[in-house]
Amino acid sequence: MNKLNLNFLDEDSGYDHELTKVLYSYGKEIADYSQGYFDHLVTTTSTEGQFLGASLYIIVPEISNQYKILDINLGDSLDEIILTYIPLKTDQRADFTINIKNGLKDLTDKIEEILNSSLVQATFRHLISLVKLKEEALEKYNRESGKGK
Repeated sequence: MNKLNLNFLDEDSGYDHELTKVLYSYGKEIADYSQGYFDHLVTTTSTEGQFLGASLYIIVPEISNQYKILDINLGDSLDEIILTYIPLKTDQRADFTINIKNGLKDLTDKIEEILNSSLVQATFRHLISLVKLKEEALEKYNRESGKGK
């Protein structure tokens, strides 16, 4: 029997592809700014060791929400990728074909345009308001249940 090639505890495992690192860094920036409301997760898709794509999720643990916000998939040629923005709670998607022949600047510019948009900012505010509503409801329940003792 062969020994397993385990690496799931390695800090860099899963983030070795340049496109995955890009999504990870934006997810980390959002999570760090959110003051504990959000976390982030980047998943990758591959077949037979060949990278096919990655997805960025914004995790809202307090309300058990996983919001898949961005997908990156390889395009028809080696020089292009498809960036997909997925708005919260809709079936709409916005696909952008981006040429990466000369580097990732066009990709990072488009990601920043999306993440800085008023729609995404409103989405993040909405998710935080859901967390606050849950916290208020829990506080009210605890106060009222404490009165009955």
